Amino acid sequence: MNLKIVETIRKQGFTAREVANKLNMDPNNLSRYDAKKRKITLETAYEISKIIGCKVDDLINEE
Repeated sequence: MNLKIVETIRKQGFTAREVANKLNMDPNNLSRYDAKKRKITLETAYEISKIIGCKVDDLINEE
């Protein structure tokens, strides 16, 4: 499963830093999820989608 978290965050008008601050996490973790260097939990994906106003499915790159 390929993720496009940082891209979706930007498309929704947010920065990775803003979202990471709301999640109390290091902003680098968001790009680590995309690069598969860190595993994301469903709960974290849901929280990100809630913050930026999208569906969890929007965080997944289906290409």
